[in-house]
Amino acid sequence: WIGIEGNMFLTFAFPMEDLPVPVTLLPLKIGCIMAYTVKNILEKSSAEDLSYKVTLKWPNDVLIDEKKVGGVLIESGCNTVNNDYYFLVGIGINIVSTPEVPSVGLERGRTATYINDFLGEACFKEVKAEEIAKDISNQLYCWLKLNTDKNLDKDIESSIVVKEWKSHVNNWGKELVLRDSEDSFNTVTPVSIEADGQLLVRDKFGKQRLLSADYLL
Repeated sequence: WIGIEGNMFLTFAFPMEDLPVPVTLLPLKIGCIMAYTVKNILEKSSAEDLSYKVTLKWPNDVLIDEKKVGGVLIESGCNTVNNDYYFLVGIGINIVSTPEVPSVGLERGRTATYINDFLGEACFKEVKAEEIAKDISNQLYCWLKLNTDKNLDKDIESSIVVKEWKSHVNNWGKELVLRDSEDSFNTVTPVSIEADGQLLVRDKFGKQRLLSADYLL
């Protein structure tokens, strides 16, 4: 990770065989953990404006009042010594500053924000990147371990993840910008979420389609 000191950057690796849900639901679960963590930080730190909304944008961007405060990148890796395969979950949360995000062009993105912008100055030192990283890592570890130890039903756990993710979302029926290709942006409206984590959207012509690896602004 490359970023400004004070923000949180974390990579969490775990064996692919330990994942208790379909891989398409992993981004949603990570998003839920992040949303809960950010909301908890703001509430415990006595944020100046308690009317803010911490929500998720499919699949795992964390928003505060519709501005992006954190995101996730998930990749895979292999230990060539024993051929074990791993998921590498990269998580970033803006605490003290925001990155520069282009508002036009192919690389344009959603307006960003940072946690300290919602706190009183007296609370700034209370929010530490290392502590947030530990908290998120512990939540993810406990979720994986619980399912591994108890061998819970995959379908049941999947439905729990989808239900939890829905509880953090408030953009149903609202138009979002979809980057269809490197040079094309169109609007779509989220309709519902599938059991496997794909997002059902409706385009401006009324046609519905499923998104699985697309980018929404």
